[in-house]
Amino acid sequence: MQHKKTLYLQEMGITRWILRNEPRFVYLTPQLSATLNDCELLIICAKQDRESLLLTNILKAFNIKTEQVYYCTMSEFLQLKANFPAIIWSTQGAISGCFDGSIILNSPSIAQLYMDAKKKKKLWEEYCDAIT
Repeated sequence: MQHKKTLYLQEMGITRWILRNEPRFVYLTPQLSATLNDCELLIICAKQDRESLLLTNILKAFNIKTEQVYYCTMSEFLQLKANFPAIIWSTQGAISGCFDGSIILNSPSIAQLYMDAKKKKKLWEEYCDAIT
């Protein structure tokens, strides 16, 4: 019964529990893997930042459509076990690890970027260096 409740909540897009016994839910991971394979950019940010006008403008500057972006929080990112997209951008602190072929961009939070043009310029330079 518990399994059905968890599956139902996941299908609705509601994350309520952290799955500790992953082998029981192995069949759910291919869907996420397919989603990550279709995107060009993974953004690790706070949930309220996903609707930010500044973030939308940055994506336009990067020439990346919103449909090509996968958003997650740092805790969700740490649980991902899939092929990562070409670019991973974290606004929630530095990330470390091996992300086969992915470019890692680290920046301050969206609120801090909004207030400081130098930090926005640094992010743009990191992005330009990474894609060339």
